[in-house]
Amino acid sequence: MNPHQNAVTIQHIIDQVEAGAIAYSDQNRPRVLASLRRCVTLYDNRPPSQIVVDPASFHARWGKGPVRSIPAAFKSRGAFADWRSNVRGAIDAATGAAARRAALAARDDGWAALRSALAPHVGGPCAPVFEKALIGFDKLARLAREAGRGPLDVDTHWAQATHDAIETSAGRKSFRKAISLLCRVGALDGVAGLAPAAPIALTWARRSEVRAARIPPAISEPLEAWLAQRARGARLSGYTEMAIDPLAPKSVREYRLGVEWYVDGLRALDLVDLGAVTGPTDIADPTLLWSLVEAEVKGRTARELAPHTLKGYLSAATYFLAPFAPAITVERKLMLKLPYFEGVNGMTPEIRDWCRDLIRSPDKQYVFLSSPATLFARAAPMIDRWDALDFHARADAMRLAITASGMAVMTRLPLRVDNLIGLLLRGPAQQLFLPGRRHAPARIMLPAGRTKNAKPIDGDLLDTSVFSPVQTLRWFVEHVRPRLAAEYGIDPDADDRLFPGLTYGRYLRMFVRSIAELELSMTPHRCRHALASILLAIDPNCIRQVAELLGDSVATVDKYYGWIDRSHMINEAQKIAGKALDALNRRAGIRGRRS
Repeated sequence: MNPHQNAVTIQHIIDQVEAGAIAYSDQNRPRVLASLRRCVTLYDNRPPSQIVVDPASFHARWGKGPVRSIPAAFKSRGAFADWRSNVRGAIDAATGAAARRAALAARDDGWAALRSALAPHVGGPCAPVFEKALIGFDKLARLAREAGRGPLDVDTHWAQATHDAIETSAGRKSFRKAISLLCRVGALDGVAGLAPAAPIALTWARRSEVRAARIPPAISEPLEAWLAQRARGARLSGYTEMAIDPLAPKSVREYRLGVEWYVDGLRALDLVDLGAVTGPTDIADPTLLWSLVEAEVKGRTARELAPHTLKGYLSAATYFLAPFAPAITVERKLMLKLPYFEGVNGMTPEIRDWCRDLIRSPDKQYVFLSSPATLFARAAPMIDRWDALDFHARADAMRLAITASGMAVMTRLPLRVDNLIGLLLRGPAQQLFLPGRRHAPARIMLPAGRTKNAKPIDGDLLDTSVFSPVQTLRWFVEHVRPRLAAEYGIDPDADDRLFPGLTYGRYLRMFVRSIAELELSMTPHRCRHALASILLAIDPNCIRQVAELLGDSVATVDKYYGWIDRSHMINEAQKIAGKALDALNRRAGIRGRRS
């Protein structure tokens, strides 16, 4: 944990809350105290008097904003979010951080004047200033006020130094967006003269580069030498599980990320004094690796790693450390037997339960398969009245139209999401072909280099008796796509994508909300699981067709969805046993009458 000027102990905060020095209502005080005392479990069973915290370290360890994953000690995201909010609020009050922020926000200065001037321009996604963008803007104002700078005093030098000092990638991204907003609002009515006129250009390193900068040279130098050998395919001593084929640049980056994760974790959990490390031998300890993996699995860190990602990092760190501690490869095999990694090489139990519930419910299957037509029916009338809509209604219309067009593709040819939002409508590398004549199907052609499994996809989007994907996509291209491009400030003629300006995060938010309105709970990727499960439940023998539809191999489909066929065979076996019993009963009845 990084030392901080305003650090306090959990026991000190508990004493202040109990004494009334931190004001809480009679209703909230017990909840806050319970959350503070729960820190004992989450901080390795240390007594409250030994748990030193401050706002920066708490934020770095437990995160802030949307909860993407939860520590194992909590049963739900809501429970974790409540605990985090209660403890963070108490820390802010005990260290004076909340009072300082309130005092800064109440200043009547250039930031306050700029905020007031922006008010008439704030609205939904189609407004000049999106309402949610003000969250990052207010954080920028607080940082600048702390440095004694007004809006006109913000320059590239200060912005770059402040950006690089932010520890989290999400925080740096939010800061960049706020700087971008500050630079472009000067052209709005009533704002001229309140914002910088000169553009502020920020540069930033990738997350791996930020991590690498914190790795001691005693480790980074052997790491780079080792990666160079792996890239050449040189024979390395001390390995029994690794091939000696040359690694692709992507694989080299993945190995480097794994080692950086390991070193970064040792620092975050204060397991090793990295300043005293003389080489990889000092960190090649299976006990240290176990401590870090258990901290990730049990949620004693701000866990954001999916099991598949954690497995990759674990393997990379293990292979790098193997020559210095041969027993560590054996320990890795034991770690991968933890329940946390159960779904890494196949469908997770959660997704399997979701698919099982889907194939048992004809109503949900109908809602899923008919979702393009339903969403299109809701979006089309709103798009027709576009000029009469306010900011919020336009955002809803755009959301429904994009989801309808996406589902028109995904319920026929379930692409991976990055392929869907990157579909090229024209150009030399065109991937989506809309026919020029009526009643002809649209066609999607993805080369092998654009797919995850390096397997080309070439298929039509066929009409059904009640819905035509081609008509929906044509409608989207003609009526919605130009408005979508304008929303993000993109020239629709200069961008060949079907969805110009759309990122995975934007599509995810639109998709989840639109599908929830149909009373389905799913992510975009689950369209693949849903369609495959429905088809295999209807006919378990169509596994080859499903494999071609998904762009996967038959072996992969069997690994993920073989449980559907096995369930079907169990039912068939029970039917055969039932028929055998009926036959024996009839035979026994005949014998009884004869006797």
